[in-house]
Amino acid sequence: MIHYPVPLSEGFQIWGASVKDAAGVRNLAQIVRTQGQNVVVVISAMGKTTNALEDLVRAYTRQQVTHIQSHFQSIYTYHNAILSDLTGDFSSVYQTFRQLETYLAQEPAGTFDEIYDQIVSVGKFSLRKSLRLIWRKLD
Repeated sequence: MIHYPVPLSEGFQIWGASVKDAAGVRNLAQIVRTQGQNVVVVISAMGKTTNALEDLVRAYTRQQVTHIQSHFQSIYTYHNAILSDLTGDFSSVYQTFRQLETYLAQEPAGTFDEIYDQIVSVGKFSLRKSLRLIWRKLD
């Protein structure tokens, strides 16, 4: 049995299409904010980011340099467009993208699954960090 430190009042599962752009991110932040403190939100990555990151993983493990660069740039451009339409200091999100870019410049090391976990987690982090910053603005 799982014991939670506080009773949960609501739970939401949000798919990528709901947070595919800045308006969706702001809308989700507002909905969750109105639910109070004891809310659990399970969120996919923004839009089709998981699919794009999976394409990046495949290109990286196959060392397809042109595809690595184009997939990374596409993911970065997509997130940058969303973040530029939101208010906040997203430097930690951009730092994560710089770290990913550095990672991609190295030779692949580890199993496909280990590499997958390293790369796909970036999309999840970007969304979580963005939402956290927006929620703070709504306080």
